[in-house]
Amino acid sequence: MKMSNNISVVNNSTYYIYVVMLLCLSGIGGCVSLNSHQTGKTLGKGNYNFSGNILAGPSPLLPSDVFKNAYHFEVGGMYGTEDNLDIGVKVNSSLFFTMMGKYQWLGDKQSPIASSIGLDIGVAPLYIITGITTYSGSLAFYNSYHPSEHFAIVFSPRFIHYSTATWIVGNKSHYHYPLYGYSTGFIVGKKHQFSFEISQFTTIEDTYSFALPPMIGFGYIWNIGK
Repeated sequence: MKMSNNISVVNNSTYYIYVVMLLCLSGIGGCVSLNSHQTGKTLGKGNYNFSGNILAGPSPLLPSDVFKNAYHFEVGGMYGTEDNLDIGVKVNSSLFFTMMGKYQWLGDKQSPIASSIGLDIGVAPLYIITGITTYSGSLAFYNSYHPSEHFAIVFSPRFIHYSTATWIVGNKSHYHYPLYGYSTGFIVGKKHQFSFEISQFTTIEDTYSFALPPMIGFGYIWNIGK
């Protein structure tokens, strides 16, 4: 009888994890953000922006034998607290909230080459009602080349640690998904910017093979104060 109860707890835990992952990474939403739509430059003190983007494509977190693609849309904004430091927040269609920080260490606002370090922390409180919470932390390196003030080529390597934790189903399990990858593309415009980006990520289980085709994203950024 004891073994039966343990099996039941494990099965319930697995079921909840599976349901949340499917809701999170299927057509309903995208959970953790897997895109960038940023250059290597910060906004400058007192400046801010609003942005929105959509992303579609195969996710390394999504069971490929169940769903082929993940989809999500996202809105957010950044504020320049110092010349080289931005903070911001964004939320996507699965109600995954992310707090962002970005520090520019190479170049200035007129440099043709710029690079910044970004740190994000995110959580999806909606899934607490299912007995599971999902959260993430990521480290990004935003790099960009600006042949003119209205055009930038971007390349952003990124590490993401994505986790789910059960806290109602009985065994308080934790599942961890380290992701490694990049986003690259271009951004056009100055006050009103439009971006195109491809993103590709892999996991330890995939032995860093980048076997999946890249995801495709489109974005809009409204810069205020520039």
